[in-house]
Amino acid sequence: MTTLTTSVHEKINPQDFSKLSFDYLKVSSPFKSIIKELLEIDNFTKCLERTDRRCEVLLLDQENPLGFIVYKKALREDLEEAPSSFEIKSFEILDSVHSLGKNYQKLLLDRVIKLAKRAFSNNIILEVSESNKFINFFKSNEFNVIKTWKINSLATHKMALLCFPLSKQRISKASVVQDDSLTPLTSANFKRKREFEVKDKKTCIEQEDRSIDSRKRKRESDSEVDSIKRKREEHKDQESREKGAEERAPRIVSEPSFRPPPPRMHNLPMKGTIYFDYIMSGKKKYEGRVCGYACNSMRVGDHLKLFDRRAGWGIICEVTSKDQYRGFEEMLRDKGVLPMLPQLEDASRRLSEEGLLREGVKIYQAFPGSQRVHSAGSIAIGVKFIEKIYR
Repeated sequence: MTTLTTSVHEKINPQDFSKLSFDYLKVSSPFKSIIKELLEIDNFTKCLERTDRRCEVLLLDQENPLGFIVYKKALREDLEEAPSSFEIKSFEILDSVHSLGKNYQKLLLDRVIKLAKRAFSNNIILEVSESNKFINFFKSNEFNVIKTWKINSLATHKMALLCFPLSKQRISKASVVQDDSLTPLTSANFKRKREFEVKDKKTCIEQEDRSIDSRKRKRESDSEVDSIKRKREEHKDQESREKGAEERAPRIVSEPSFRPPPPRMHNLPMKGTIYFDYIMSGKKKYEGRVCGYACNSMRVGDHLKLFDRRAGWGIICEVTSKDQYRGFEEMLRDKGVLPMLPQLEDASRRLSEEGLLREGVKIYQAFPGSQRVHSAGSIAIGVKFIEKIYR
């Protein structure tokens, strides 16, 4: 019986791969609760609803999860260092799987590379903490650190943005995972697999060349159109000058008006429409959350969409301020309890200031995922009502 040696020198029996497969995370998935414990609630909800991201789970015998990846369906275009990037949101191997000695993380990475090539992306990127258990694995597989930053001044570890240029991509011999199932890696299968990969690589190169030629032709066509327009304008000006300045009114040439770009839109889920009413009436001036990527990326002047999917409606607000704190208590002391939790207005008449503060902290601690505030901190987002929206 032959064995396959991976890039990190772990020996894997090819017959083991016949029991492995990838499957999407769905509402009906029996392993849903296991994945939920490892994902943030917002990330988990978006994976189930398949709004802008998906979660693919590596399964043994089609029911036992070994690991999973979460990725965004749309390419990320806002990074100058890595344009047209395929973004990984989560990359996990279950703790119980590490003891098996298998190189399953390499299978997950090769699956990501296949998905990125299928989307015709130029790079693969992910944001990861420098304390993450997989950061050395990514660096050993040619992921480069583009930049690092701290979530807040209290964070002990920096965050790093890693990038993998697909032009340097090399398919691992351990990548035997197909779209629907995994087949045994016999000599014939491995030969056919290599032929398919070479053909697939040639196809991607040809498609990229065609895309470059198409963009080049479009630029040339646009240049010709602009040239014709300029000649027409020059001809009209010449005719006007020939008529004589006395036969026409003075022509006023106005400069093109500058249109600022539309504000960026951010989305946060909300359970319960009572807070919508408070924001619309002006009683709730701040939205409190645990620090995360979605909140940290906001800037003053951006727009924030708060939406309750069960109720089928929500609101759009303008972000008027953004302040970070070490925890809920510090946030409530600084901003005040009632501007953040107006529903405690009646309780404020019978409670002391400290008692009201404790009630506010209890409300925030009851929200799902609030335990992450000890490591990530909290954030108060100033909100100003703009309009009401429906599904």
